[in-house]
Amino acid sequence: MIGTYVLMLECMGNGQTAIADEVPYPNLATPVINTYDLSSIVPAIQGIAYDVMGRLWVWTGSNAVAIKPRYDGYILDPNSLAIYLTDTYDSGFL
Repeated sequence: MIGTYVLMLECMGNGQTAIADEVPYPNLATPVINTYDLSSIVPAIQGIAYDVMGRLWVWTGSNAVAIKPRYDGYILDPNSLAIYLTDTYDSGFL
């Protein structure tokens, strides 16, 4: 759900003292600029995620399928893993 959350790890320290480490996590709304139909590649998409190596995966509900965009006109923001297109879309995206 959209909102700002606080993730907290709480541990019991010496002398029965509770110690907590808190980190805010903003789960903000992102405007949709373009949508792409991937049904010819993966017929049922239930989720997408990046792995620790920065690869994009699509979850079908039973299998994970690796997707690698092929597009020369883009910038990948390594902090947010967002892809920003810098040129017009063409059929060579996937």
